[in-house]
Amino acid sequence: MKKVIKTISAITMAFTILGTGKILSKTISPNTTDSYIITTYAAVDKNYTGWKLEKNFVNNEMEWHYYKKGNLQRDKWIDDKYYVNGKGALVTGFLNINGDNYYCGKKTSGGAKWCNAWVESGGEWYYYGKDGKRLENTWLNYKGYKYYLGEGGRMYKDCTAAIGLHRYYFNSIGVATVI
Repeated sequence: MKKVIKTISAITMAFTILGTGKILSKTISPNTTDSYIITTYAAVDKNYTGWKLEKNFVNNEMEWHYYKKGNLQRDKWIDDKYYVNGKGALVTGFLNINGDNYYCGKKTSGGAKWCNAWVESGGEWYYYGKDGKRLENTWLNYKGYKYYLGEGGRMYKDCTAAIGLHRYYFNSIGVATVI
């Protein structure tokens, strides 16, 4: 425990010496190995609104955080385009919020929500609609072709299926033909 207190003191002193201000939040919680996790955020001007790249002291990686009037935003969409998690970090990749599935790009592409776009994962194709939600159990007319997105949003391909009153053949790229 003394080591944890020394670490907290050292972090606080570093922020003060470097002129970044005081620590806004400090969370100490035991994990399964009885060690401690420390998360810190540098103080931000109370009027600051925007993105800030900050170090996550748990995994030692840099993460993007969004502040609004100096307050770290958590568990919400930013400009209906980016999502920040409960720790305020930008989320990238696949995301499920209240049963709705989204794809928020990769860190290298900025992490924006994909809308009206195909995403390939594990050899399967999925389509995300105008609101960014993954389409499931529905037909999709795309560039003059008809596709079916089944359970979990997976595009049907290389198969036949009875849907509604008709039977369809889906070729290797998912295009449907009535048989």
